Amino acid sequence: MSQRGAKRDGRSDAAELDLRARCECCRIADRLDGEQKLYALGSAWLVNAREGHSRPAVVVQTREHRASLSELTPHERAEMGAALTAASGALASEAGVEQVYVNLWNEGDPAHVHFHVVPRMSDDEARGPELRDVETTTAEALDAERVAKGASQQYAESNPAEPSKLVRGVRRVCDWWNKYPSPYTLVFRRLFSRSEPARVATLAKLGKPIKPARGAKRTQTLSLQTKARLDPAEIMVMTFLGLGVVAAMVGALTPPTAWFGWLVGIAFSYRVIDMALWEIGFLLTIERSPIRSIPRALVLKIGNLVELAIGLTALRAAFTGDGLLHSIHYGANVVLPQAQSAVDAADSAAWGGDVWLGILGIVGAGVALLIISGGVATMVAKVSETFYVSPRDSSAG
Repeated sequence: MSQRGAKRDGRSDAAELDLRARCECCRIADRLDGEQKLYALGSAWLVNAREGHSRPAVVVQTREHRASLSELTPHERAEMGAALTAASGALASEAGVEQVYVNLWNEGDPAHVHFHVVPRMSDDEARGPELRDVETTTAEALDAERVAKGASQQYAESNPAEPSKLVRGVRRVCDWWNKYPSPYTLVFRRLFSRSEPARVATLAKLGKPIKPARGAKRTQTLSLQTKARLDPAEIMVMTFLGLGVVAAMVGALTPPTAWFGWLVGIAFSYRVIDMALWEIGFLLTIERSPIRSIPRALVLKIGNLVELAIGLTALRAAFTGDGLLHSIHYGANVVLPQAQSAVDAADSAAWGGDVWLGILGIVGAGVALLIISGGVATMVAKVSETFYVSPRDSSAG
């Protein structure tokens, strides 16, 4: 795939061809691109092995023709630091490299912004501008093309691709929901989450002995009522589970009424939307997971599945007046076998003439799949974070 862009910034084809024909950097880039020796650093910068010098080095240049740094676009300026960091890091990781210099001469007619990223080897006596292209140096063994390719890979790993507009839009919706109308934000985090200073102040007012919360840190939020054994999210799941059980029993033991059915339906829909948007937002995020415990996270996922089954049980009992066992069978059948249960729910609804129950079954099965995939993603994310070492911490051993 060609690394050269087709953008011309308003220049005509003839002007673009003339500019590339006269610009040495453009000519070299076009030739190396055809030889598949030109590598991308993001969308605005390119890297290749330096030519015309005896000392191996790499050249980082703008993808589009820019005569000076003052002509760089905001996007090019934003990517420049990451591009130079990747090139310098790839070169510094080579054996025998003791120092890396980044030079910007920008000479040429026409000029083209390009940086020379040059190594100083451990056996070089010269420093800085005195460093020359000498023949007797261990730099001869350095493979500059391998360095350029490594820099491109390092950039891609350190700077994930910008998500599409659709993904960004979905993430904004999920973030908005989690920030405002989510039951976790509206109720449970406010009621059951306290900072350590607030916990101490509350206990002091109540005249109770103040003991450090188990595993507490100064910046960690703790549950005052449960002494950090349960966090607000776990309390929320337990609360909705309890409400679902009560609603299912009431619906099964009393004649069906429209107002009760709609009340259960609204509450259940609210919670299903909350679970679905949280899982979607988690699956689309590119940041490290805020979850601190794999076992507790997976238990929460199982709790979400049970919560979904009980909610469907309550909804069926409220609308149809079916017995508790029949309603429980319906809720469990939708949530547990997931893919097949959606078809079964649709078939049973078609035979029974109740289309809404079929739709509820399909939606419930879909959210159940989201929860399961979110649980797997949680586990994978936490395991990967276990093996993640920040470059700033790599020297600590």
